[in-house]
Amino acid sequence: MIKICILHIEKLFNFTKTKTMVKFKNLIEKYSDFFTKKKIEKNILLYETGEPIKKIYYSEKGRTRIYSIYKQGNKPEKEVTRGFFFENEAVIPIRAFTQNIPVFVDIETIDDCVMQVITVADWKKIEKQEPVLIRDVLLDTFDNVLKHFYNYQLINSYDAKIRVKEFFKIYPNLKDIKNEYIASLLGNDPSHFSTIRHKLGL
Repeated sequence: MIKICILHIEKLFNFTKTKTMVKFKNLIEKYSDFFTKKKIEKNILLYETGEPIKKIYYSEKGRTRIYSIYKQGNKPEKEVTRGFFFENEAVIPIRAFTQNIPVFVDIETIDDCVMQVITVADWKKIEKQEPVLIRDVLLDTFDNVLKHFYNYQLINSYDAKIRVKEFFKIYPNLKDIKNEYIASLLGNDPSHFSTIRHKLGL
């Protein structure tokens, strides 16, 4: 599993042109009996730091946020957004899953979502039957994660004003979420982020 991550890093700069998640959709269609469609409300924690991965999600409708919580001394806890998953994407901490280690981020729904859900036990059953298919699905999923990672890295290479402008150019579907979520992802102070966004008319 770890080799999957290493072998695909060289494809990083092609991700914005890559159509991802096709393999995962094919998996759901072929093994629909293993998946359960569920409605999951907004602000539900799907994965929690330190916990093992028991289920894998695929979003048919709704977005999710990846974040970490930091605490320094007596200061209040601080949430830092690491990224987002969107509709028609797998929702899974892929590095923790492929390395078989506990989750090291939190992932929560930020919309009322419709998800295709499969247990890890059932995933492994499919993997025994079709290891090549599962390998390709994981590569597809990893490609999608790195596509977003590349976008965030590119955006954060700009100064604060251009950073905000470029973020909403790439992710216009995030204009309705809390400023604090995006500001922490971009390394901006929330009030400064709000000021820039207002001036840009975004």
